[in-house]
Amino acid sequence: MTAIDEICDRILATLEESWEQNIFTLINTVFEPPSRSDLVEFCEAVRSLHRKGLAQFSWDTVKPGRCPPMSEAETVEFLRSMESWFVLADDGYWTCSKGDFGRMNIPQVVIGEAGALIGQKLEYERGTEWWTARSQTLDRILCILLAEWKPELVENLTKLDRSYTDQMWTFYGLLEDGVSAKDLKYRLLAAERRLPELVPNRKRTDRLAGQLLQVEIPEDR
Repeated sequence: MTAIDEICDRILATLEESWEQNIFTLINTVFEPPSRSDLVEFCEAVRSLHRKGLAQFSWDTVKPGRCPPMSEAETVEFLRSMESWFVLADDGYWTCSKGDFGRMNIPQVVIGEAGALIGQKLEYERGTEWWTARSQTLDRILCILLAEWKPELVENLTKLDRSYTDQMWTFYGLLEDGVSAKDLKYRLLAAERRLPELVPNRKRTDRLAGQLLQVEIPEDR
């Protein structure tokens, strides 16, 4: 897989639910953190999706509810000059170089059903926003929990019950809030009482607490 293919996958996964998003929100989502080196890859990925028939374009207008499609001539010009729309702001994120973001029409990338289905499949196989530190941390927490609670699933997540992913999110939130070791052990015991086919075990929850407290939670973007 090339770098462009990877960015194409990230774009489709990002758009699989909404089907459309303005180009600035999109580039700032598919790269974490954004940087000057991202722009060429992003624009080439968008052009590649268009060539494959997976992406079209519309205008995110200042009037709520109106997102008219780009004309053929507008599409050709946008594809030709896409890079000129972007400037890296002082806060490190991409924004519009052509004027006030809130007072002008902004290009949007739009995918259809075919693109959305690919995006759904990618998210199922690789996780939501798999390229982000947050997603990688969630994966680590899930693997720590499964290694103690359901080790046979570590290598085969296709049979994963939602009860385990719910616990992954719960313990991510607790670690993010700075939970104490004592409270974490209590919450682990409570979780084990609710999970099917699992008898609460204090030695196991002590091990789990020790491992979870070593997980580094990424700072918010």
